[in-house]
Amino acid sequence: MKRIVFINRYYQPDQSATARVLTALAVGLAGRGYPVHVLTSDQRYEDPTARLPARETLDGVTVHRLATSRFGRRGLAGRSADYLAFIAAASWWVLKRVRRGELVICKTDPPMMSAFLWPVVAIRRAVLVNWLQDLFPEVAVELGVLGRRAAAVPRALRNLGLKRAKLNVVIGRLMARRVAALGVEESRQRLIENSCHVAQLNDHDGGREQRRRWGIDDSAFVVMYAGNLGRAHPYEWIARCMEELANRPGLQFVMVGGGAGMERLRQRSKGLANCRFLPYQPESTLAECLAAADVHLVALRPELEGLIVPSKFYPVAAVGRPAVYVGSETGDIVGYLRRHRCGCVAGSGDELTQVLRRLIGDRALVNDMGRRAGRLARAQFSLSRSQTRWEALLNDLGFRPDATDTMEMVYEP
Repeated sequence: MKRIVFINRYYQPDQSATARVLTALAVGLAGRGYPVHVLTSDQRYEDPTARLPARETLDGVTVHRLATSRFGRRGLAGRSADYLAFIAAASWWVLKRVRRGELVICKTDPPMMSAFLWPVVAIRRAVLVNWLQDLFPEVAVELGVLGRRAAAVPRALRNLGLKRAKLNVVIGRLMARRVAALGVEESRQRLIENSCHVAQLNDHDGGREQRRRWGIDDSAFVVMYAGNLGRAHPYEWIARCMEELANRPGLQFVMVGGGAGMERLRQRSKGLANCRFLPYQPESTLAECLAAADVHLVALRPELEGLIVPSKFYPVAAVGRPAVYVGSETGDIVGYLRRHRCGCVAGSGDELTQVLRRLIGDRALVNDMGRRAGRLARAQFSLSRSQTRWEALLNDLGFRPDATDTMEMVYEP
């Protein structure tokens, strides 16, 4: 039976966003009878010193972990070294281990993975699919990390990787337009949004027990940001809002997670009594943690629309909580919020302050938006819906659970 090999730097037990999305899909496909393997690092997103087992089977998925450099996320130079080390190790693994006709699904952590991987996959006469979570180097250019001239070469290499792949899976409509503008034919694209365990996340007690553990009164209005808050997120808009509402009675900001922006926000909000910062929470308590909020913040810098799609919106909707999107008014997430009336949009720190003031004073509206968010999640973001779309893609490529090693899957790039 031909294997399906996913490649991403992080996988369970890591709790980063890309690891969670990949884990849910990989386990689901394995449960449907597909021979799923994951090629990943032996580190954790927040702990580069971790040394996870080199090989193990988790929930039916065979996990292969590569040892690479361990500089971590603190500096761009060290992070780049980790990227390159993983790309080199993964390319060598594919060259030595992947067989003719097998499927390699390459995610975008590290960036530029497919640009280096496609020749190796072609040599092995395997099939390459790119699963795009973001578009690099455009993200780096927009954040000022990389100059436009310096980005020309990596952009050309990346475009070649997209065009050489059998398919490119995009996770948003705006991203699909961006990829098409790069000259990638629509026939080489497939739109499959990210998903989450909607049924599991919807099973909670409203977050009451979690609030008690955190020492937050049931009557408090909790505004939460959960996940990574990094360079791609307008932390300064959130900081301004927190300062403006510092003395608002009954309001509690709860910031869960990490990232460069989270640390800056922590420093800026020192002395504000209604702000608390918590580390990433265990996966087993995710539903209760998210449900402990009345409203969630989902953020993305406007210039990054179409380059990134914030996946944290999906579990927020799944627990039945409304979102305030801090960013552009034209993004994919905004479309959901407006069409289904399950959240609001704030295009600046001042607008965020105004939106939260309105929501604090109208709990009936907040509860109503939360119910609509839950209905949206069940209809649009369930894991079974995503897996069905992925299974259709696999079947189109000739991969089925009952496939045999005698089937011919020769891919000519």
